[in-house]
Amino acid sequence: MSTNGGVILVGGEALFDVVAGDGDALEAHPGGGPFNAARTIARLDQPVAYLRRLSTESALEAVVDRLAGTDTMVVVDPNCRPHVIEDPSAYRRRLRWILAHTHLVKVSEEDVAFLDPDRDPVKATRALLADGPSVGLLTRGGDGVVVVTNDSDVVVTPPPAKVVDTIGAGDAFAGGFLSWWRERDLGADALPDLDTVVEAATFACLVAARTCERAGASPPYRREL
Repeated sequence: MSTNGGVILVGGEALFDVVAGDGDALEAHPGGGPFNAARTIARLDQPVAYLRRLSTESALEAVVDRLAGTDTMVVVDPNCRPHVIEDPSAYRRRLRWILAHTHLVKVSEEDVAFLDPDRDPVKATRALLADGPSVGLLTRGGDGVVVVTNDSDVVVTPPPAKVVDTIGAGDAFAGGFLSWWRERDLGADALPDLDTVVEAATFACLVAARTCERAGASPPYRREL
């Protein structure tokens, strides 16, 4: 969430990613999707604040509701974890409410496979736009990203990378996109410009690729790009 020229606010939990090393060694790295995205934004020299877990229900919804009608651009990454979602129907209902207050949604192929298993991933992403967002960003791992609008879709191919691990790549992509957007003082009113969204997604793919080149969801600093 960010206003034009303001601080990017990232909400959600901080976790630890456990990464297998050589032999039986395990290494713990600070992680979790929101934390990784916030750290990426900070390393890309953009102002960011981190709002960690508030409650098990509606507190983040209350933040979004309060921001509705302001000039804040709301971006949602559902980061679905089916194995811990006890009531998928209730989860989907809550997500629809959030999306009604959202300008941009970022989903992975795994997310849409859970949310809408009977549709092609691009069509499933486009279906999410009916609830409110004007743009969807569908991440596809090594195959890059598809920028999806109501009437078009554009594939963004990632740069080559020597992959060490892929932990946090999607989060780095989200942080890279928001950083690029904030650096140019853009807001929700710029989302209809497809060329601008594609340019931001291209930069975000570079950030994600560089993150994959080292272990433990460690995003690049701005000077490294």
